[in-house]
Amino acid sequence: MTRFFSSTGPAVRFSRLFKLALAGFTLMSAADALSAPPDPAGPPSLQATAVSVKQELVTKFGGDQKVRIERGVDQAASLWRAQDGTPTAFAAFALGNFIADPALLDATFAHLEYAHEQLDGYFNELNRELRHWSELDQGPILPIDRLFAAFESSAHVTDDLFENKVAFVVLLNFPLTSLQERQDKGAAWSRRQWAEARLAQRYARRIPATVSQAIQQSSSDAEAYIAEYNVWMHHLLDPEG
Repeated sequence: MTRFFSSTGPAVRFSRLFKLALAGFTLMSAADALSAPPDPAGPPSLQATAVSVKQELVTKFGGDQKVRIERGVDQAASLWRAQDGTPTAFAAFALGNFIADPALLDATFAHLEYAHEQLDGYFNELNRELRHWSELDQGPILPIDRLFAAFESSAHVTDDLFENKVAFVVLLNFPLTSLQERQDKGAAWSRRQWAEARLAQRYARRIPATVSQAIQQSSSDAEAYIAEYNVWMHHLLDPEG
């Protein structure tokens, strides 16, 4: 058990905590840098394809869908990578998965909402249980307990959902919003508009699984360091006892 008034001294303890926090911040910054889309209209190899796809979709579904089509195609193109397929494959995907029918869009949104709720809920439960020995007073924390606490079971989920194109269906059909846009317009948004914004925001970045796992490791290290400061208040005595 690590005592609050340890021999390392508060300055050393703060230095360690600061380094852990800095490591976490650095990893999150790296994730943004690695995953930020290079261009809002997509990589150069896709830009011409995206233009023709937008024109074809507008012709097919009409001008009243133009704003949604242009935004959705650009969003999907901006995060499409070579491993996702050729420009021709992107065109086929976009033409086959843009949803213009309001009833079908509503049903798709409901299914996405339910599926993501299941993913988030079960992964949260799993991560909580794997931190069981580290977060509850169950006796000494073993080395293996630290490894389980640092394990992020959902690290590969975003990668997988981009790979199987669920993420691209979301980006093609629901709006990505900036912080400024949410601040300026959010007060007038409906509950559904906020839910759509939150859904799309999940896929605003393609954070590699290795970075997600490293972020969890850094967070776990920081939490473990603080959690082991056990202060028994009835043992804190003044000079007179």
